[in-house]
Amino acid sequence: MEFTGPVMDEMSMDGRLSMCCLAMFTGAKTGIVNPNQKIIDWFKARTSVPFEPQYSDKDAKYAKTYQYDGSKIEPQVVVPPDRHTVRNIKEVEG
Repeated sequence: MEFTGPVMDEMSMDGRLSMCCLAMFTGAKTGIVNPNQKIIDWFKARTSVPFEPQYSDKDAKYAKTYQYDGSKIEPQVVVPPDRHTVRNIKEVEG
């Protein structure tokens, strides 16, 4: 599962890792996000090992695509004890 778009471009490394880990809950084997300069800099600050960023093919064909407006998705949190019970943060504040 590949995540793209302006919301993903602005996400921190922690946010990107969280999204990619959550991909398995959809049945995907892995989640990927194309790196931008912010992420490349993050890696360079943490390793001296040379690496080459990997990007999706420009002409890639996908089995399915879905588009969501991430700016309209409210932050959510898992409510214990069940990891499948999710609520908008506003519902559980305090």
